[in-house]
Amino acid sequence: MNEDVLSFVNAVGMLRVIASLSLVPQLPSLVEYLMPAVDQWQTMPFAGGMAG
Repeated sequence: MNEDVLSFVNAVGMLRVIASLSLVPQLPSLVEYLMPAVDQWQTMPFAGGMAG
C-alpha cells in the first residue's frame, strides 16, 4: 500500500475519533474508549508529517 494513502487513512480515522469527542456530554463513558486514540494522536506528526 502506498505510504501516502496509509497516512491519509490514518488521519481520517483520527479525525473521526476527535469528532466523536463531541458526543462525550451525552455519553460520558465514551471517554474511556476514545482516550487511547487521543493519546496516540497527540504523539503523531502534525498533518501526517507536514511540520512547518
